[in-house]
Amino acid sequence: MRALEGRIELDFASPIDSESIDPAKVRMEQWGLKRSARYGSDHIDPHTIDVQRVSLSEDGKTVRIESLGLKPSWGMEIQYTFRSTDGQLVQGKIHNTIHHLGVQAAVQE
Repeated sequence: MRALEGRIELDFASPIDSESIDPAKVRMEQWGLKRSARYGSDHIDPHTIDVQRVSLSEDGKTVRIESLGLKPSWGMEIQYTFRSTDGQLVQGKIHNTIHHLGVQAAVQE
């Protein structure tokens, strides 16, 4: 996974079927944290990140999720449901932190 200005890139071991790529099949949420002495931290300002576009790399192994609302945050969840080129369900949930957004290179489509 890479967090870049305006997009997230998810790399997969096997190619993803381009017909299964759809913004409706991706959900992203971000939140801040309220640190405390007890185990676990409360989520503050949880909000859904709008997904404008989802695209696939030429080799089919990288899914690009474009969002103007993407920013650094203590907590983030990405949920996705795709299919591989051999028809297998590719479904996941990623929890991560974005400390800073990298600069994106030009994408050839």
